[in-house]
Amino acid sequence: MSFKRPLIVKRHTALQPYLSTLHEMEVCVDNLAHLRDSVHLWLLEHDPVITYGAMTDVSRDLVDAKVPCIPTNRGGKATYHGPGQRVAYVIMPLDEVDLRGYVNQLEAWVIQTLATFAITAFRHRAGNGIWVADSKGGNQNIAKIAAVGVRVRSRIAYHGVSLNVCPDLAVYKQFYPCGLLQPVTSMQALGVSPEMVEVDKALQHNLKDLFQLR
Repeated sequence: MSFKRPLIVKRHTALQPYLSTLHEMEVCVDNLAHLRDSVHLWLLEHDPVITYGAMTDVSRDLVDAKVPCIPTNRGGKATYHGPGQRVAYVIMPLDEVDLRGYVNQLEAWVIQTLATFAITAFRHRAGNGIWVADSKGGNQNIAKIAAVGVRVRSRIAYHGVSLNVCPDLAVYKQFYPCGLLQPVTSMQALGVSPEMVEVDKALQHNLKDLFQLR
């Protein structure tokens, strides 16, 4: 997909509540559905929360959760958001509604961004999202470092990706992330500890490059 639209970036430095952010995204989608003139990238960290889609088995996946759990309208199952995790919401008109292709592009975006920090990441048949080799072993010797969740409304894609930079990984033991048994890791756990602003610069640069944005 190629878009010759300007990229509008909004970066928050304070923790953001999930529900008010979701409402703001819905408003942005409504506006963009009429104009279709730009792509929006929101970079932020949320207050600690587990969000889950309609396919989540709540009685299994969230039974031990100690942080607030909120249903959401994106695709995917349960995932955690909190301090140390860079959430990157992309609100983008789709000229052709090809959800699988778009998700592949988002995954490529994160893989390219992690390569900036000398982290080799990849897709895996275990599930959507971005994976790395797990140096501590674990199930199949892989670990998930980023999740992807997307919804399309009025041919506008929104939600996006969450990349673990330096979150408290212990929270992931309270539930089944994305309904999977594989471990979850972070850039910090892999020995890479960039400032969040460095991650943001790489995400912004690579999004513009991948989608040919102005």
